[in-house]
This record gives sequence, structure tokens and C-alpha cells, in this order.
Amino acid sequence: GIAFLMRGSADAHRSLYRIPFDGGGAQRVRMLDSDIRSYSVSPDGQQVALVALEPEDPKLQALRDKGFNAHVVEEGTRRARVWIAPLGDPEAAATALDIEGSVQSVQWSPAGDRLALVVTPNERIDDVMVAARVRIVRARDGRELGRVDNPGKLGQLAWNTDGSQLAIISAQDANDPREVRLTVVGAEGGVQRDLLPGLEGHVWNVQWRDPRHLVFISNEGTATRIGEVDLDGKQRTLLARDTPVYSRLALARDGRLAMVGSAPQHPPEVFTLAAGGDEPQRLTDSNPWLAQVALARQEVVRYTARDGLQIEGILVHPLKRRRNARVPLLLFVHGGPESHVSNGWVSSYSQPVQHAAARGFASFLPNYRASTGRGVAFSKLNHGRPAQEEFDDLIDGVEHLVASGLVDRSKVGISGGSYGGYATAWGATWYSEHFAAAVMFVAITDKIGLLGTSDIPNEFHRSH
Repeated sequence: GIAFLMRGSADAHRSLYRIPFDGGGAQRVRMLDSDIRSYSVSPDGQQVALVALEPEDPKLQALRDKGFNAHVVEEGTRRARVWIAPLGDPEAAATALDIEGSVQSVQWSPAGDRLALVVTPNERIDDVMVAARVRIVRARDGRELGRVDNPGKLGQLAWNTDGSQLAIISAQDANDPREVRLTVVGAEGGVQRDLLPGLEGHVWNVQWRDPRHLVFISNEGTATRIGEVDLDGKQRTLLARDTPVYSRLALARDGRLAMVGSAPQHPPEVFTLAAGGDEPQRLTDSNPWLAQVALARQEVVRYTARDGLQIEGILVHPLKRRRNARVPLLLFVHGGPESHVSNGWVSSYSQPVQHAAARGFASFLPNYRASTGRGVAFSKLNHGRPAQEEFDDLIDGVEHLVASGLVDRSKVGISGGSYGGYATAWGATWYSEHFAAAVMFVAITDKIGLLGTSDIPNEFHRSH
């Protein structure tokens, strides 16, 4: 069957459920005294490891019942723990493991004897972002068997098929803005070994094909590449296309791959790739009505910034253009800046590019310096230099589109949220001569003030 988490109508907390593959009602497998955050089933299917916050102090609930509803941020936070529970008997007691810190996730080793945990000092968001570390513990009692002192941000963990190796997507160092290097360690942890050193891309998804070979998805520029690498670092490309762009990788026993992919013509859908094949097959069509909608042309644009650095972004043309008439432009700036825009489906609530195209606007979504997708060095190009060359890249992109004959220089707008909102604020002030309108949201307006008042000062200081 399929296991999943939900809070049923009769549940006090989010619980673990199971539903048969052939349908029928979902059955609750396990409920704890607080919401279950994540879980991992033992390889023999007899037990499950559950991650949940410690139960709340009954005194606090009693105070709330009397009307005391004050909430002090990050005071009195409970830690998250791992419980081991038998499957098949919902009433059997669950045993909490004694783990130092607060557990964020758990992965049961295929060997059955150990768990890989992501642990933080506490539940503060700053520590969750930059202080998460990997711990290997014995499944039966939580005794520590090994640890990985990964240097910074942490991504996906994946045991190989015999439990002898653990893949860790990790930051390269403490100042790396994102968790994007593909590393491996042994079953007892230890020093990480980067399998793709120098990759000018970012790995965000990985699965093991067998004990020695990993399949990964690497974001490279505005595209994605599906590749395979062995424990010696020898790699090969399985699929490399400009579009669709893929994520969410899974492997079947017969070697087939399943991915989620989006393209300029459709939002994310499920694809499969046969073993040894080179033509993915699309399995789902979640929005069949789009076949009746005229969509504007979308392309990758590359240009040279004023200091010679090559920058790229996604341009969505107006749906209709009167001959060679210049058109208005909307500049959508992504946040982070440690993220990027790929050549897939880019319409969203905050960047309605296809709606704008139908109204005669062009839209440009640039991957300015410090974006992801081009390696660690590129993602650090703004460190210590906020709102300098990185925002010059935005202006240079607009100038490139003006010079191409597409854009009316007097009709350019800018919008973005978070760090993109910071760029928008600069567009409305420092660069106001370039923009006729600016719409910012959830925005940064004062980085110095933000560092002193934010709940993620360490993340800001280390990563930016």
C-alpha cells in the first residue's frame, strides 16, 4: 500500500495512514501526542521511525484554556524526537530514542540496523537552515554510531541499496548559499567526498540505482540534466534537454526513471524514461484545458553584463505584436538570490507572464549573478556586495532587450518578492530612471536593519 501523513476528522494530531494500492479506505497506522512530521519504514516492514515534537507541557494547555494566549517567538520551543513503533498494532507503545538536539528527518538504512538523522541544536529557524547536521544512530536504542559534520546547509539524504553508503546533498562550505553538492560517506559517517567536484550546476535530487551508482538531477543554467555517477566519480549523461526541466526523481527495479517535469507549454507533470532510453514519456495531463489556450513564445536569452560576465534569463514574448512595434516589458526578479528560473512553466501568482503576454507585454526573468544553477562560485558573486553588480545585471538585461528592438524603454516595470522585492525597491529608487512602475511584495528594504531584527541572522551573515 501507500503510506502518508494526514490529520483525519477524528484525529487529535497529524497521523500516519496507509491505503491499499487497489483502493479502499485509508487506515490509521499510528498516532502520537503531537503531529508526526516525517517517517521512515524499516526494510522488513515491521517497524516505523516517526519524527514529531515532544508532547506539549499540560500546564501550557491549562493556561491557554484560561485565556493566556501570549506567544513569545522562539521561547519555550519543544524539540523534535524520533519514536520507533511496531507496524500492525496501532495500540502498541512507541519508544522514543534519546537523541541530543532536535530531529528534522529520519532515513532507515536498507541494512536495517541504523538510522540516518538530520539533527539541529533546537527548533529555531536559523539553526534549521544552517546548523543541521547528519547523525548515524543504532535503530534499536539511538546509540550514536557515527556523524557527518557537514559544513553548512543540508539537502536530501539517500542510503544506497545495501546500506553501506549514504548520499548527502550538502553545501560546499559554511558560506555556500545553497545545499547543492553531491557527496557520499560510509555507513558510519565521516568526511564527505564530493562525487562531482567543480560542477557548474546544482544537484537537488538523487537516487541510488545499486550499491555503487547514483542517478541525479543537476540544474545547469536554465536547463536540467539527468546523469549517473559511480563511487569513483565516473559519470555519464542519461538525458539533457533544454526543456522540459525535471525534478523529483524515482527509480524502478527494472531501471526506469520517473520524474516530474514542466515545460513552457505546461505546469509540472509526471514523466518516465526507460532504461537506456532517450525519449521521456509523459504520463499525466493535469490541465487538458491548456490545449485550447494560445500561449506566448518563451525562449532563453543570454547577454553580456557591463563587466563581461555572461548572464541568462527567460523571455516570454507578447502573444501578439504588431509588426516590429516596441512593446512594454515586465521585469520579474526572483528571490534568494540563491534560486534561479528554468526554461519550464514560469507562470505563477507572483509572475503572471502568460496573462501579461495576452495583454501585449513581454516578460523577462533574469538569473542575475548570485543565482543558482551555475556552480558555487557564481552563487557567491554578490557576497559582501549587495545591490551592486547583481542589480546592474538587471539593468543590463533590460538594455539588451531594448537594443534588440523588442522593448519600449519608457514602458518597463519591475516586480519581485523577498530579495526580488529588494531589487524592486532599488528599481523604484536608485534605478528609478529605468522603470515606469514597481510592485514589490514580502520585500527587504533595509539589509542592515534586517540582519539585526530577523530570525535568521546567521543565515544572512554566512550565506550572503
